[in-house]
Amino acid sequence: MKLLDAPCSWCEYNGEGYWQLRTHAKNCPWYHIAGLEPRLYFLRSFGRTQSVLDGMLVDVDIFHREVLEFTPPDKPTLLAGQLEEDLRTCLDEELSEFDEASNLEEQTDALIDLIYFAMGGLLKMGVAPGAAFAQVHEANMRKRRGINETRPKQHVDAIKPEGWTPPLLDALLRASPLNVLLATHMSPLFAICAEVRKERGSHYNQAGVELEEYFPFDHASHAQMVHVKGTRLRAEVQGSGFNPDFSVLREHLRDLVNYACFWYEMALEQEDDKVLPFLESLED
Repeated sequence: MKLLDAPCSWCEYNGEGYWQLRTHAKNCPWYHIAGLEPRLYFLRSFGRTQSVLDGMLVDVDIFHREVLEFTPPDKPTLLAGQLEEDLRTCLDEELSEFDEASNLEEQTDALIDLIYFAMGGLLKMGVAPGAAFAQVHEANMRKRRGINETRPKQHVDAIKPEGWTPPLLDALLRASPLNVLLATHMSPLFAICAEVRKERGSHYNQAGVELEEYFPFDHASHAQMVHVKGTRLRAEVQGSGFNPDFSVLREHLRDLVNYACFWYEMALEQEDDKVLPFLESLED
């Protein structure tokens, strides 16, 4: 499956303005995301695991560019020749260090170095690991606990049940070029915002009641909710002597992000001559 090409994988849209705003179905992520690069970033960064991994790769990229003066390829490329040989040598060395480790510090150092070299290998292959890791994780979660008889001591392991299918990496590798990730260096906060919006938004469109019905007075309703959430945050901070509980603060911030997303989506759907006067009136 090609995740970006028409027809759309979510809503099957295949008409004019495929890459433009508000041409796909409203429940489709592409309804509010236009253009190739923003949609690529969404695919790669949706979810915290992807964001963390890709953020780690950005750090490794900085090291390769500034210290080793290495520029990664613009598209996924098979690692071969001297690059493949060098990577195998480095990984073998770190595995040997792990085998020889005699304390926690040495074991930790060897495993972190393994991760760093593995990330460097992905970088040299032009692969952003976040979305691929998510596919591998999903496939692993479909396995079952059991005994792996192919291993010498038959350790308890995750066994592939009948009908198990491997992760689908081909489309992701073609749809998520590394250069988009390294060019944007966007904050993982944007992925978290998308996650919150998807999670909270699904709670509203239930039992035949549309999201818009919860905000009957358009901008006034949205402004009121954002104001309420902002006031709750201020009360939490001031009431705690400016030392708030982070877990409580985080939930209030997630709510604020959620309602701000709802408001922004509604604003996108209206003409500028309606939106701008209202926003200007808030400043008066």
